[in-house]
Amino acid sequence: MLEARAEIPVAQNEPLEIGYGKPPAASEGIARQIADETGLSKSTVQRALNPKPAPEPKAPLPDYDVVTVQHNALMACET
Repeated sequence: MLEARAEIPVAQNEPLEIGYGKPPAASEGIARQIADETGLSKSTVQRALNPKPAPEPKAPLPDYDVVTVQHNALMACET
């Protein structure tokens, strides 16, 4: 979205807004700009921009460990 917006030509003789208040969009963070334009919260945009890495897959148990786990579960149910 920001890249597409950057391609829109801006008039060269556009007056500068000088005064107090909201800073110009260029000085705001990317997450804030996207949040303002999409209506999402800034924290939602930050999570989307910086996702957590997927956990490492666990190695499968050897066959004898699977049998032991199943045996122990069956024995626990019989008491």
